[in-house]
Amino acid sequence: MEQEYEIGITFYDVEPTPQKGEYIYLSEKLFDVKANEGLRHFHFGGLSEVYGRKVSQKEIEHAEAFADSPSTYHGTISDEILVIERNNERTFLKRFYG
Repeated sequence: MEQEYEIGITFYDVEPTPQKGEYIYLSEKLFDVKANEGLRHFHFGGLSEVYGRKVSQKEIEHAEAFADSPSTYHGTISDEILVIERNNERTFLKRFYG
């Protein structure tokens, strides 16, 4: 069943920001309003930035596998990672807090 969601995302360390026709892969956990204490807007930026928690290599590998085949991947993608895919290249970002 297809569902519609509305969230806001601010991107840091990404130029240009994602455009129509490009793919963004992220955890469905971000759409759970109760789990996110009502948050509907999120901030994502470079993996090497000091904001947010350190993202493990394993989390990046899971995100990569998810982006490879989102409809058949049986694991979960961390809600700390967002993947942008454009021109057959992927950019990994982590969730910022504060």
